[in-house]
Amino acid sequence: MCEDSRASSGRHTAFEPYETRRIVWAEGTEFHDSDSQAQEAWRTRMINVLGTDPASFRSDPQSLALYERNRSLARGLTDAQTGTKIRETLIRWGPVSSHIDFLQQNLGADFQLTGDRKNARFVNSRQRVNYEIEFIHRKTRFKEALETEGIIVIYQGHSRYGRGACFDQYSGASTKHGEMWEDGTTTDNGLFRLAYPYLPVELHDVEHHQYHFAPIPVEEPRPSRRDWRRYPKEMHPDGRRRFSRILLPENLRQYVKPAFASPSHSYWGISRRGKHSLILLADWEDTAASPADLGAVELNCRTFCHFGCSTRKHFWNIVRRPEYKGYQRTRPPTDKFAYFTTEPATHHVVYWLYYLLSYSRANGPTHWWDSHEYAKRMANRRLRRERWSFRIY
Repeated sequence: MCEDSRASSGRHTAFEPYETRRIVWAEGTEFHDSDSQAQEAWRTRMINVLGTDPASFRSDPQSLALYERNRSLARGLTDAQTGTKIRETLIRWGPVSSHIDFLQQNLGADFQLTGDRKNARFVNSRQRVNYEIEFIHRKTRFKEALETEGIIVIYQGHSRYGRGACFDQYSGASTKHGEMWEDGTTTDNGLFRLAYPYLPVELHDVEHHQYHFAPIPVEEPRPSRRDWRRYPKEMHPDGRRRFSRILLPENLRQYVKPAFASPSHSYWGISRRGKHSLILLADWEDTAASPADLGAVELNCRTFCHFGCSTRKHFWNIVRRPEYKGYQRTRPPTDKFAYFTTEPATHHVVYWLYYLLSYSRANGPTHWWDSHEYAKRMANRRLRRERWSFRIY
């Protein structure tokens, strides 16, 4: 779709069309526009609290969770010293802007946002491209976007240990417990599955979010590591280890799906560094969530970005390899672009979209590839400069 712009040159008038490109940004649960605003309010409050009482991080659930994820920061330190470290980390993060606020602040008046913050328009006169951006948070809309011809689809949210993209609808704050963290309660929340058939998930995740899950009882044959060497498409890379029998704690037994219950309450899993993970049934096609899985989708979008945590490891093979979905970039590179993250990611993944929108070269035959790669290159430079551990892949 094009818009005409006329430029007069002497006696002749040149027609220079603007190309219209649609972008759909899917907000996963805990990554809504409102979540970023809440996160910044918490960050500011805790910087002040920890400044006067560093050990108080233990009484704040979010601060304690940050400590649990980064225990190495506190090795050999007292609680007071640990609280000081956490405060330094929160300061280093800098202000938490939502992806919408960041784009508005950095692109200026040309980034035109509607009153409901669900749609935006940005015209880049140097590119001669008119970008129309829609922000969504429903699983059904995500599927529709993936199937829409020629658009750019970006997901920001959880990877759920490699199970897929996770959605929920709420106003103000996400729901911490329930089925929206796995199969969902409606067609619009829960997982859109993009996973290996089997993968390990920490017991802590089930305990924290309290959803029903499908493990492998020890009464069934031990999963064959030899087969997974020959047929790696069956098992997530983190699951290709020595298996052990894990007795499920009594408080978690109610969450096992009845068809997968073990009479002995024991399941195949992995124990590593004091953490226990169960091997769960996941998959990317013919799942219980179908048609909310990658196998049921006609992947017609021109670009797919999964900007969750460590998505190169979790989903690159699933999306790209011919033995899975086979969404492979064309040669020359004009279609089927895909981008992922190398490590646990933050809201700074918005840098990729910012640099895509602000690319300064005129539209042409290789513009999609050139602008996408420019966005990746510039985003990674900025992430490196700001010392974030992840990169866009």
